[in-house]
Amino acid sequence: PKIIARDYEPGARIAVHRKDILNAKSYAHKLGIDLPVTDVTLRIMDWMNDNGYIDIDQAGMIKYFEDKMDVTVGKK
Repeated sequence: PKIIARDYEPGARIAVHRKDILNAKSYAHKLGIDLPVTDVTLRIMDWMNDNGYIDIDQAGMIKYFEDKMDVTVGKK
């Protein structure tokens, strides 16, 4: 519902999720575990950081796909 309503008010900021993913990747590296889907998610979050979206809600990850696909999801 947040995506369709284009409501990106932080409930769970991307910045916090990105920090957690970096911690998980660090620990996984120590264990010799590969996390390919986590790597993709981190690339999306890095794009969000680079484009000024790091402090919006995780629903805002849709902005990455909108940019890459040249579409808009939800109500304008």
